[in-house]
Amino acid sequence: MKYFIYENQRNSTCYHEWYKGHFDGISFWKSDSLLISDDIHFTLGLEEIFSMFIPDYDPLGEIEVSENQWNMIMQKASETGGQIYECLQEADNWVKETFKEYNIFTMIGM
Repeated sequence: MKYFIYENQRNSTCYHEWYKGHFDGISFWKSDSLLISDDIHFTLGLEEIFSMFIPDYDPLGEIEVSENQWNMIMQKASETGGQIYECLQEADNWVKETFKEYNIFTMIGM
């Protein structure tokens, strides 16, 4: 993958973790989480698109994302195009698989 990695590829703690379901407040860096580096996250401006559809979005916090919110984010990313769309499209299969089992995923910031 170009934008995201899995836990076994992580070489530092400078990542935003996309966690399946509700964050339990304890378990970080789960093997089934998806990770995006802080540099990529901010270089692409992902916080801007997330803020449009997640009212309390905080890149440093723990933010739960519903399927409806994800669909709106992906629609906007599709309209925007470029690297933002390419990046979020890369995560889309993981997100869709997550929604088959959970009603949300949690983005855990730095």
